[in-house]
Amino acid sequence: MFKKLFLLSFLLIGFKAMAGPGDTVNVRAHDAVTLVTYRSYKASGIFPADKEYHRVNLLLKLGCPTSGCSDWDYTVVVWLLNKTGPLDSSVVRIDTISTNPLVLDTIWTYFQPTERLEIAKMITPYGGYMRTGGAGFNNNWTHTLIYDLTDYQMLLKDSVEFEVQYQGWSSGFAITLDFQMIEGVPARRVHKITKPWESLGGSYQNPTNFNNQLFDAKSITLDTATQYAWLRMSPTGHGFVNNANCAEFCIRDYYVKVNGNTIATQSMWRDDCGLNPIYPQGGTWLYNRANWCPGGKGYWYDHLLTPHITTNTFDLDFDIQNYTVTVPAGETPPTYNVGNVLFEAAAPTHQNDVELMEIIAPGMADDYKRLNPLCGKVIVKIRNKGAQTLTSALIQFQFNNGTLHSYQWRGNLDFYAEETVEIPMPSFGLWELQAGNNTFMASASQPNNVADEYPLNNTATSTFEPVEVLPRNWFLMLRTNNIGSDTWWKITRLDDNTIVSQGDNLLNNTLYYDTLRLGAGCYEMVIGDRSGDGLSFWANNHGAGMLRLMGHSGTNYFRTLPLDFGTEYRKYFVVASTIGLETTSQPLEVQLYPNPAKDQVRIEATATEPTSWTVTIHDLRGQVVHSSQHGVTQLLEVDLPLQVAPGSYLLKLENANGASVVKPLQVVQ
Repeated sequence: MFKKLFLLSFLLIGFKAMAGPGDTVNVRAHDAVTLVTYRSYKASGIFPADKEYHRVNLLLKLGCPTSGCSDWDYTVVVWLLNKTGPLDSSVVRIDTISTNPLVLDTIWTYFQPTERLEIAKMITPYGGYMRTGGAGFNNNWTHTLIYDLTDYQMLLKDSVEFEVQYQGWSSGFAITLDFQMIEGVPARRVHKITKPWESLGGSYQNPTNFNNQLFDAKSITLDTATQYAWLRMSPTGHGFVNNANCAEFCIRDYYVKVNGNTIATQSMWRDDCGLNPIYPQGGTWLYNRANWCPGGKGYWYDHLLTPHITTNTFDLDFDIQNYTVTVPAGETPPTYNVGNVLFEAAAPTHQNDVELMEIIAPGMADDYKRLNPLCGKVIVKIRNKGAQTLTSALIQFQFNNGTLHSYQWRGNLDFYAEETVEIPMPSFGLWELQAGNNTFMASASQPNNVADEYPLNNTATSTFEPVEVLPRNWFLMLRTNNIGSDTWWKITRLDDNTIVSQGDNLLNNTLYYDTLRLGAGCYEMVIGDRSGDGLSFWANNHGAGMLRLMGHSGTNYFRTLPLDFGTEYRKYFVVASTIGLETTSQPLEVQLYPNPAKDQVRIEATATEPTSWTVTIHDLRGQVVHSSQHGVTQLLEVDLPLQVAPGSYLLKLENANGASVVKPLQVVQ
């Protein structure tokens, strides 16, 4: 009889661990390999043979080759080539040396039998903007996806070969595979990894053939030492030339069956493509799809099997929901790309073990660019790595080795389940002090109010950028497109959760102004679109809106915000708590450039009459870090002294008549 455990599986994303010297092993396989039209690329990595790891991360970095990124979204699959037996051989050629007597020379080839185990899948973004330098991108663009491969570690010994297949019909991406091996005790020790179905997927024009031939029911026999086993499936749907827009743009389920009984029903659908961190793209990037978004992962799902069986041998089946499609003559039928792996493991290593899985914000991870930089809260992800259900944990964190803050989490997580935890941090003084090189530390401990049995996975760190400083007084200017009812906005002061500005039920093609006079604090601004296609998107007929932040006089703007933002545009900012840095009512037209600045900032100022100038630069506590006098001119050049470290500042320009203006200034290294 198997011990019954319940496993919730989510997308597993990596973290930067707090490891001592020598505790992390880094292995590279593919190194900026250019992906060319529908080809496979093999490379090997050399792994230690005698180590055990608490966490193994695959960092898949996608970039552009020198020729530029491709315009299209193509599937990329990464396989581990698992050695399944001793060397085998086959005859290449038989040459006749002599006919009398008959003498033959046989040439053999030797090979290692392997099976492909899928360890990662992603779909490339529409890379036209990267190739042409549009929408803020360029050919130096990269994006890193992180996969948790801890359960594969028994196969990551000595020389291991990996294969990357690029299923694209135009070349134009480069890929690097780095393995981050964090030494320690795993939460579950996998002792057997198999592949129930050899099929990699295929056409779904005939559902019966797909479900009964490509993925027919298999008889599975588990090892007697296995305490629990789980099936990992990673299906993605492709193609949409039929009446149902399947398989790419239709919502369908798949089923996992044990001994003919359905034990899991899983939807193959991503409903969050409009929040894609790679945006905008030069294609239909924001359309929801069958378990993928352009530039993102093909998700995998884990299904625990052992609660549903009573003997070592059982029948296992995988089926995709039946549906009928019509395919026009000469067109490609719908297809599903399906990875499948079966894991067998012993009992959990620990009873009470909570992991600080990753820091979402503040941080700089590629997948969380829409949430960073932020203020007013921190967002982390924890995971239960103990056999006991996790109902409480202590989360602590600090900025730049400063004050240690504590938060008591309560919930209900089964073994290997995870949860994203959002912790309010209303202390404005904390956020206004951030400048220069910033570090953030978070930890999770005291699972179920007892000592953590494996504290080495309790802590993670991140680096982050400070939020932008905006003036106290400005205008939000928004013009709707042809579908005004889709658009809404809200600006909230997070220090006390006060809504300072909001708009909804908007009219079509209408210009809205909202005057903002803000006090010191941390603010969250969200511009949303209910259809998930922003204020402007090339593939619809909704027209184009406008979104700007206007200066105090209302005659110029200092921020033009993106329109092709998908579901929402989110921005965090602070208003400084300095006193006496208000712009006067006398008119001054001022522009700063470059901004961000490095060693020098130029100020172009226009006044009603010639005048001399005083320039002061203040940090976010109101302290003056630079002051200089300038003669009668309209172009001032201000050298930034060493004490003006990288970070956010306020620059005040005042003329001899007492007129002044305050502008945000960012300083970079």
